[in-house]
Amino acid sequence: MSISLPGWWRTPMQAHQLQFFAHYMLFLSCVLVLALSWFHWVYHIHLPDRMYLLWLPLQLIGTFLLYLVLPRFKSLSQGQVLALFVFSLLVLAGYLYDSGGAINPLIHILIAPIAIGLVIFSRQPAFILILLTTAIYFLLNRFYVPIMSMKIPSLNAFFDWHLSGSAAVFLGISVLVMMIVFPLRQKLDAQQQDLLKNQKQALQHEYLLALATFAASSAHRLGTPLNTLSLIESSLRQTCPSSQAQQDLDIMADQLNVCQKALSNIRRKADQSARPGRFSCALSDFIAEVKEEFTLLHPMHELPITLPDTPITLHIDNSLSLAVLNLLENAARYSPDYVALRCESNDDGLVFQVIDHGQGLRDTELSQLGKRPLDQSDGEGIGLYLTQMIVERYQGQLHFERAENETRAEIRLSKSVMEAPTHE
Repeated sequence: MSISLPGWWRTPMQAHQLQFFAHYMLFLSCVLVLALSWFHWVYHIHLPDRMYLLWLPLQLIGTFLLYLVLPRFKSLSQGQVLALFVFSLLVLAGYLYDSGGAINPLIHILIAPIAIGLVIFSRQPAFILILLTTAIYFLLNRFYVPIMSMKIPSLNAFFDWHLSGSAAVFLGISVLVMMIVFPLRQKLDAQQQDLLKNQKQALQHEYLLALATFAASSAHRLGTPLNTLSLIESSLRQTCPSSQAQQDLDIMADQLNVCQKALSNIRRKADQSARPGRFSCALSDFIAEVKEEFTLLHPMHELPITLPDTPITLHIDNSLSLAVLNLLENAARYSPDYVALRCESNDDGLVFQVIDHGQGLRDTELSQLGKRPLDQSDGEGIGLYLTQMIVERYQGQLHFERAENETRAEIRLSKSVMEAPTHE
């Protein structure tokens, strides 16, 4: 016949929760040793031999075994830890029974297991622990070895022992609560920061997905009028035989071809954005693709490129090319004569530098770039804001600086972009 245990009994506990219990056991051992020493050497109170031969050794041995065995157990269940709590409570109850019961100031230490149980246990084991601790408290009010039978030197010594002991127990419990609350507060703060970070990343992903959807929709809508214009261009070639008209139609055909290629790239990028996940590619291939897209939109720019001497493999998603391209677009807007792209690898990771010879921006304007969308007629701001979001997804940094004759925008990425993703 098998005994079925409740579900919470098998629920595993986390490492920091087990540390709280271990700290409590160590605290209790120190308190019992100090109390016995205080009883014997300061107030010359002769306690029963069980205090020295049974209760204190059980507490010290339990604490020693706990610290010895605990590192070997990666996870203990709530039932197992509750059983350890019951053991420590029974030892403490025996200690208090032989030292005056509820008259002993140490009775207030029973608050400590209740506080720790409420922190580390779920509702059912915490409720059991509260009931057990309360029962022990009331039993010690009725059954105990009278303190007056322990050869106390004087009544003043008894009152002094009680008042001083109460103050010492209050201080000890305060220290124990501090040892519990501070690590718990730090863990809660870290969890809150992780939650805010995850929420921010989720909003960024949603924003990027919305932009990709909008781009795909716009590309499909623009495809129809471009096809119509191509048909009109073909028709006009037959009805306008003059050389000037043919030259104008050639320019029109070239521009239509540029638009169609740009739309094709937008469709491809939007389709890739709908399939999240990193992929591997050579840095040289990545830069070649970015240069191709930039040259398609700005055919008058040479875009000199500097790459590291050693080959580098990137592990990225499709958003990084958009981030670099946005910086090139903004540079080309303010520097129609010169835009350069430089890639460098260092001990910290990878750096993309976009350099232009534009007039540059004021320091106050540089500090606001990428922080939020800016309302400007030339469209600057939204692209850099999007770039900032993309860089943050890579745990990187977007940095701007202005020299005498140039403005430099840098994307600083960690080594994670050059490391293959791990698959569990």
